Amino acid sequence: MDLSRIPSTENNTDTVVVADTLRRAARDLSDTHRAILSELYFEGHSIQEAADRLVVPVGTVKSRAHYAMQFLRRALGNSG
Repeated sequence: MDLSRIPSTENNTDTVVVADTLRRAARDLSDTHRAILSELYFEGHSIQEAADRLVVPVGTVKSRAHYAMQFLRRALGNSG
């Protein structure tokens, strides 16, 4: 996942803090969770396409995406 593609150019301090927190949290994701989010949100693939590209069942993509997003939400919630 290319973490530099998460925008943080606004002068709004809160936005910068949240973007930095998101970058740090994304680094703490497992490789499998990071790969799922990259396929879905950065590459724009559908769940089926991500499953095909990663050679995992559709249910696995959904489950990993759910837990990865849950992890990121918790990380952002703890940022203040």
